[in-house]
Amino acid sequence: MLEPAAKPSLTAYSRTSIQVTTTSFVSTGLSVVLSPNTLYLIDFGSRVSDTGDGLEFKLEASNTTDSGELVYEIDGAASRLILGTTHVIAPSSYYILRMWGSVKTAGLVTLTLFAKKTTDLNDPTSFNAGVYLNARPV
Repeated sequence: MLEPAAKPSLTAYSRTSIQVTTTSFVSTGLSVVLSPNTLYLIDFGSRVSDTGDGLEFKLEASNTTDSGELVYEIDGAASRLILGTTHVIAPSSYYILRMWGSVKTAGLVTLTLFAKKTTDLNDPTSFNAGVYLNARPV
């Protein structure tokens, strides 16, 4: 019996830390481009180094999606993630941030992770080296 070929994953990955140094939203540089009319499984992971500033983030879609069911988790506590909506993480030393779920595209969509510090104590908050954003078509 023939098995269908596996569809390739789309991955944005950083070998170095991504520093967030401002209280205005900026792109983290983690983006994936999704084909129209396709269902994707989304996965994100990073250890975050926070020096007391707190972190706000949002996963933004450049175009309309048909549906999306996403969750984010901080050290075991999960919450619903809504595309384009700001999510706030209280100041802490280090924590693991994960996101996962599915997105069904309507048209061509670029998913981008944006972040900012909640307050500015003159030191960066960082997504540690190895941070990734992955999208796999199903």
